[in-house]
Amino acid sequence: MFADDTLLLDQATISEARVIRDLLCTYESWSGQLVNIQKYTILFSPNVPAHTRNEIAGVLGMPQVDTQDKYLGLPSSIGSSKKGSV
Repeated sequence: MFADDTLLLDQATISEARVIRDLLCTYESWSGQLVNIQKYTILFSPNVPAHTRNEIAGVLGMPQVDTQDKYLGLPSSIGSSKKGSV
């Protein structure tokens, strides 16, 4: 596993954000590699309230993004309907 090719999915809660933060710290201590938080971003569901987004971003120290078009060169959108597409 490499930290720059890892995608973490979780519930948008403060407690889950703390779990992710702790997991990243554990990864650092076990692997000896340092996680560069400035290279990470957070993408939220549109259903997550703005105040919750801001709190979670603060806990993790990561910037928020509005879209994540690609991950490792592949489209990252999930859930869009393919019916009617040709």
